[in-house]
Amino acid sequence: MDIIDLKAWEMKEKLLNREISSREILESHLNRVEEVEKDINAFITINREKALLDADIIDKKIKMEKK
Repeated sequence: MDIIDLKAWEMKEKLLNREISSREILESHLNRVEEVEKDINAFITINREKALLDADIIDKKIKMEKK
């Protein structure tokens, strides 16, 4: 199953159980945006690099909390 097909609570559960990472969730959604944006034109700006950096920070925090 593709990550973007999961419900938000399922993503959270898998994230906290370390089955998926914040980065993986974000990359899946960013990839979907890239696929459909030309048709829906919903975004003015997407800061992919900053979003990925933030996802990595979240993943590090989750890793530290679980120790």
